[in-house]
This record gives sequence, structure tokens and C-alpha cells, in this order.
Amino acid sequence: MTETKLNLYITKLIAEAPPLDVNQIGTLTSIFATQPPLRSTAA
Repeated sequence: MTETKLNLYITKLIAEAPPLDVNQIGTLTSIFATQPPLRSTAA
């Protein structure tokens, strides 16, 4: 999956997802913060 397709997929997920509460946003942010950058793993 290309990075562009992945970005579109994520955007679609976010658009279709129910609103997140503050705790869920904090959890997601911390998960993304601990992941290696997508570019380095996709390349």
C-alpha cells in the first residue's frame, strides 16, 4: 500500500469514525508518538 493510499485510508477512517472523547484522543496520540515514522517502515 502506498503512502498516499494509506493517508486516504486513514482520512476515511477518521471521517467515518464516531467522535472520540478526550481519553481516546490521548491514547491514540501516545500510540502514534511511540511508533516509528511511517516513511521509514514503508520505504
